[in-house]
Formats: sequence, C-alpha cells, structure tokens
Amino acid sequence: MGARNMLLAWNTLTESVNYLSSNTGRKWNEREVIQASLDFGIFLHAQINTDRDDVPKWMKENEIVELPFNIDLLRFLGGEGLIQIVRYKDNLYKFEPGIKAELENLRMSKNALCELLERFEAKNKEHNSLKLEELVVANINTRESKQLEPEIHTLFDPMHKKAITLLFDRVTELRWKEFFNRAKRNGLKDIRETNGKYNPAKIAEWLVNKGAYTKEQVDRKLANNLPERSKDKKYLITGDFD
Repeated sequence: MGARNMLLAWNTLTESVNYLSSNTGRKWNEREVIQASLDFGIFLHAQINTDRDDVPKWMKENEIVELPFNIDLLRFLGGEGLIQIVRYKDNLYKFEPGIKAELENLRMSKNALCELLERFEAKNKEHNSLKLEELVVANINTRESKQLEPEIHTLFDPMHKKAITLLFDRVTELRWKEFFNRAKRNGLKDIRETNGKYNPAKIAEWLVNKGAYTKEQVDRKLANNLPERSKDKKYLITGDFD
C-alpha cells in the first residue's frame, strides 16, 4: 500500500514500468505496459504539446487527454506513434492526419496503474504456470485476435442463439449448433450472459480467435447491425466519424 501511495497522479510509461517491476517481481518494459492495458481494457492517456494550427487550443497547452481508440495504441506497439482519436472532457475529437507522438507522451493515472497491477496479479494467480510474456506480450504478433474495446460491448444488446446464427451466417447453422452444444469446451460458455443470450461483439471476438472470420469482416458485421440506440457511435468500430 505504501508504494501505491507514492504514485503520482499521472505517471509516464517509464515510471509505470518501474512501479510494476517493483511490485510484481518481474521485469516489465514499455510495450508490455501498453499491451497489458489493452488486454485489461484500461485506458491510457497522453500529454501532447503540438504547434499544429488545426487543433484545439487545449492540445497546445499540455492538457492530458484519454486515448479511447485501441488502434492508436496498437500503432505504438508497431513502432509508429500516431494519435487519431482522443477524449477530452467527455467529448471525442478526431484528427486527420493523426498527431505524431512518442512513448514519452503516454501517461497512466494512479488509479489506472493500480488497477492494472490488481488485474495482472489476479490473472497471474489463475495462470501461475505461465510466464509474463505469455500473459501480456503473446498477442503483439497476432493482433487480429485482439479483443474489441470493452466500450464496444456496451453498444450491443444480448441476442438469442438463433439471432447470433443469422447474424454471423458465414458459419453454417449446423456448425453453430455444434458450437453451442460444445460451449463448455470451446469457450462460448465463458461469454454467455446470465439469461442465456450472447453479446454479438463478444461473439465476434470469439469467431476471430477461432479463425472463422477476420477482424475486418466482423467489424463490418457489427457496424452494420448496431441497435438504434448505438448507431451514433458507429465510429468506435470503424474509426470513421463521417
């Protein structure tokens, strides 16, 4: 608890690496912090000072902004720092072209860093035979199997099996029947809602991981089948504000 009290309100990736390394007994690096944040659905922030003329005033004053779009963080993992979407005071802003940034521009709040540590420790207890690389780095080279942002899950209402079968019709009805019958073995049971329905965004992730669909294919399906209440947030899936 004492170490947590020593955290700053906002921490650089270097400070986050040092904190996690000290409190987990394992050596972390900046890429692992980003990947773990993605895996656990924890938002990173950025502090950017740019002299571009096409950005709001607050972007030129070192204000801290939230990075809600996973693709921006995945670019950092690929070696390209380019931020296209930020959230500032509950409003989303998109920049074309994206704003160039470096790893040192990224920030983690005290609460986010503590949550990441807690989530990692809980995950590590479940998989205590796995190495750190298997917990947080394994997905770096298989990005198509990345989970969608947790925020996207909230855009959809749970569906019955029949509706899921009709929505994701690339898989045959017979094959779906087999999937549902073997839900305990194939992982479908883990994403089933308490009412026996399924969130289509979680099903989409599952199908990508199974190799039945590509990430691009499920994104198109989800974007074109949003419930009425969520159609104004289609950009969270497509990245396109238009």
